[in-house]
Amino acid sequence: MYDLLIYLTCIFFCDRVGLLRKKKKLRQEQLAKKYSIPVKYLTEYEDDKVSPTLNIAVRVADILDTSLDFLACRIDDQPSSLLLKWSAEIDRLSDRSREVLFEAMDAIINSDKLKDLYDIK
Repeated sequence: MYDLLIYLTCIFFCDRVGLLRKKKKLRQEQLAKKYSIPVKYLTEYEDDKVSPTLNIAVRVADILDTSLDFLACRIDDQPSSLLLKWSAEIDRLSDRSREVLFEAMDAIINSDKLKDLYDIK
């Protein structure tokens, strides 16, 4: 249910933080403790009264297993925690290794798109 709400209703950072917190079954007090911030601040973030600092936003994203881009509504699909982990690893690869990896990923994605297009199993 929360996935659909996040996709359909989230317009602001505050909405996504609140919905992801609820999806993880965390109370504001629990999440605030993980941030090491007063509950009052978290409430103000979720009520869109104030915006968190970049440092707090990064910690929020880490605790909620999502990306800053998703929290900031720059993307609509929440990346998996595995993709987030791989992203950091990919950044450490050599330019050539990244190029080979991206070419392979493009080939796999395009192959799946063709299979879907022609309904091939």
